Amino acid sequence: VTGVQTCALPILSVSQDHNLQSGAYTIAPVSGSIVSPTTWVEGTTKGLGFTLVSTNATAIPAAWSSGNAYAAFPVSSTTFYTRTGYSGGNTDTLTMRVKLDVASSQQAASYSNTVTWVGTTTP
Repeated sequence: VTGVQTCALPILSVSQDHNLQSGAYTIAPVSGSIVSPTTWVEGTTKGLGFTLVSTNATAIPAAWSSGNAYAAFPVSSTTFYTRTGYSGGNTDTLTMRVKLDVASSQQAASYSNTVTWVGTTTP
C-alpha cells in the first residue's frame, strides 16, 4: 500500500498508591477528579492535586480552567490526556502543576506516597 501514513498518539495516565501519609497521619486529596476538576481557591482549597496548564498539541479541555482547576490523583491508573491527530513528527509538550495546601492544624511530619505517570503511544 502506498501513501499510507501512521502516527503515534500519546495517552497519558496517572495513579497514586495512597493519599499522602506519615504513620497514622494522612493528607486528603483535593475534592476534584480528572472528570471534574475543582477550581483552586488560594487559602481555601486544601489537599494534594494536579492540573493541566498548557500544551502545544491537542487543546486542554476547558474543565481544567487553563490550569486553575485541580484533580486528585486517582488510586487506579486513569487517563487524563490524549493527543488527537498526527503530530507531524513534532514533540508534544504538556505543562502540568502539582499543588498542596493543608490546614494549620495538620500534623507536621514527612508525608509520602508514590505517584505513577504512564505515557502510552498507540498507532
